[in-house]
Amino acid sequence: MVNLLRKKSQKLELIQNATKEAFTKVKEELDEHLDAININTTENKETHNRLRSLESKVDKLSEKFDEILSSLGEKKTYAVSELTLREQEIFIALYTTQEYETCTVRSISYKTGLPLQMVESLIAILAEKGVPVVKNIIDSEVSYTLEPEFKELQTKSNILKLNKDMIRHIASVNI
Repeated sequence: MVNLLRKKSQKLELIQNATKEAFTKVKEELDEHLDAININTTENKETHNRLRSLESKVDKLSEKFDEILSSLGEKKTYAVSELTLREQEIFIALYTTQEYETCTVRSISYKTGLPLQMVESLIAILAEKGVPVVKNIIDSEVSYTLEPEFKELQTKSNILKLNKDMIRHIASVNI
């Protein structure tokens, strides 16, 4: 009986040792795996930071390239027909609208004192005459803007030869 207990005790001890050994190996493998994950995480962070840095440099290069192109005279040209006084009114209303404002037919009508249908018609005529009017639809509301490049060109060289008295009058009316 003592022999039997001793054998069982030895078997139990062998099982415990084998289990300890197995768990020790598993722990070592998990530690190695964790170290590999930490190394990969660090490498991923470094790669992400490098990519952000490269992206920033590409943006700067793009800006420089745009500056070089503009200095070489590679600007977009616009073929715009002469505008009537009414068309100039609508253009000035579009032109004097700030970027953060919405320029709707209703707001132009208010600025100019012209009926809504006439404003809609005149906006279409401006587009037909080559004025780059951009139509925006936000939440089912239609608003209009001018292409920024055209607006800048108009500011610098008055390519539309706008009536200066009308500019002062329309610009003084607030939405």
